[in-house]
Amino acid sequence: MELGAKINKFDYKVQGYRTHLRNQHDQVLNAAKVSTSNKIYDHGYAVNGFTVKMSFKEAQKLAQQPGVASVTPDQVAFLTGGQSTQQ
Repeated sequence: MELGAKINKFDYKVQGYRTHLRNQHDQVLNAAKVSTSNKIYDHGYAVNGFTVKMSFKEAQKLAQQPGVASVTPDQVAFLTGGQSTQQ
């Protein structure tokens, strides 16, 4: 693959690596005693990570697992009725 080339998500090597990442995600969740059934999405093209619904205590356990770079809570953002920057 050339540097800067788009990833072909249908390529067997890419699919194999995505499976590998999903398995790693499940292993770290199991190690933190967080149910994999709470996992919402596996990210694996632009970033390696996953989205999971869990308690604060579970998030603390997960953050302590080897190989976990960060645990970030979802944030709700609201649009305001402020002035538009478009003219």
